[in-house]
Formats: sequence, C-alpha cells, structure tokens
Amino acid sequence: MKTFLSTILLVFLLFSSSCKDENPYNIPYVAVNFYVYPNGIDSDLGISGYKYFSRVGYRGIVVYRMTPDQFFAYDRTCTYDSQNPSAIINVDPSGLYAVCPVCGSRYLLTDGYPFKGPSKNQLVQYHTSYDGYKVFVTN
Repeated sequence: MKTFLSTILLVFLLFSSSCKDENPYNIPYVAVNFYVYPNGIDSDLGISGYKYFSRVGYRGIVVYRMTPDQFFAYDRTCTYDSQNPSAIINVDPSGLYAVCPVCGSRYLLTDGYPFKGPSKNQLVQYHTSYDGYKVFVTN
C-alpha cells in the first residue's frame, strides 16, 4: 500500500511540474480600436513600410504594410520579457523583421513569429481590415 501511494504521489508531482507556462511573462489585454490612413501624403506606410503608434496597445503598436491591401499590426512588447519596460521591439532598417533591443529576439513582420533569440512566442497580433481608404486596427 505504501508503494502504491508513493507511485501515485510521484506521478502527480511529475504531471504538475510539466504543466508550467512556457511564457512566464503575460502581456495584459488592452482594448485596441483605431484607424490609419495609409495613403496620406505624410504616411510612412508604403509597400514594406511601417509606422509606430505609441499611445495604443500595451507598449505601442507597429503597423506593417506587406502588399497594397494587406496590413499587419503587432504590439511592440517583446514576448520574452514583457515586464521589462525597455523590451520594446523596433523594426530593423531592412524593414523585414523587428528586434528587441534587450534580449535580441527577432520577429518576422509577416506573421509575428520569432526566428532568432530566446523568445518562443509570437508577438501579440491585432486584427486589421482595409476598406481601400482606412486601415482599422482592433482586437
């Protein structure tokens, strides 16, 4: 009986320790609802262009234009260490990916997934819809 209880306890401990969250840093939900005029005279949103928005999302949002009518929007918070206020991604000068200046993680701007660095989680992505005039960014 003692062996049986020990086995059950061991199995319980193994399963409880294997259920840890892969990303211990959670990015809080922040309501997002704004629009962008990508074809305006002062817009930086040409093909493969991007623009930062600082007063939306958790630590700002970057909107990236892949094609004339396809846009992506990501929270600028690095998913590796979201509690660090300096862990805010910046778009690389090539315009193809974003980099965290703290941990060095690199994220593709076409899907938000990391391809280099310690981060294993995708950037928080927001929904975009384009009506030919405005891009609506929401969650």
